[in-house]
Amino acid sequence: MKCVICGERELENGQVCRRDELREADRLADIVRWHALLPAMLARGSATGQKVSGSREAPPPLRLDAVDLSLNRPAFDLRPSWDPIQQRMRIYFEDQLGELPAVSVLDGWVGNWIQARKRGENLPVPTVARLANWLSMRLDWACMELDPVALRGYSGEIWALWNALRGAVGDMPPKPEPCAGVPCKRCDLRALYRENDGSGDVRCGSCRHVITGTEYVEWTKMNAAAAKGIAA
Repeated sequence: MKCVICGERELENGQVCRRDELREADRLADIVRWHALLPAMLARGSATGQKVSGSREAPPPLRLDAVDLSLNRPAFDLRPSWDPIQQRMRIYFEDQLGELPAVSVLDGWVGNWIQARKRGENLPVPTVARLANWLSMRLDWACMELDPVALRGYSGEIWALWNALRGAVGDMPPKPEPCAGVPCKRCDLRALYRENDGSGDVRCGSCRHVITGTEYVEWTKMNAAAAKGIAA
């Protein structure tokens, strides 16, 4: 059975590989840390789009992405009686044209998990720190028992929020390290690169196949031995 998030790694138990479970926990921690930095990002924004000669359009007075992400607005006004789809669509189409507030995204998934768990849990105070901590404390449960479709949806939305916050605060990671000259185990193309998340994993830029750092070392040894055999 493959991990329901990455679709690559074999599982020993549960439905999420250990790497992705740790990554989900790290992303929640990053969201809390970066969200706390947003007030410092609320400096005068810059105009977007192509400049037109003679245009007098002034830049926005604030960083709009930082404003959107920092709004303290729960996803559901009628907590705990909510209609998740209706409320999320209302926020997006009527009130929210940019990034969804971090509080809205997290609050939505807290509500989803409370319904799925059916344990009579109360909603936490709708702050990014409290909501992220609530989800973090239940990640083990989600990785074992949450419906796979819901789990993939959660992972995708948390990744999108994580990526938006990272961009808003300017905490951009270094570029991936190309693995020049080494073919992919699956598609044989020389498009491998080492992930920049500290895991040491190597991914193919073509077919997206992932191998661990240890597997990559063994793979390069096999390729080197094969090349020597051909040369001899």
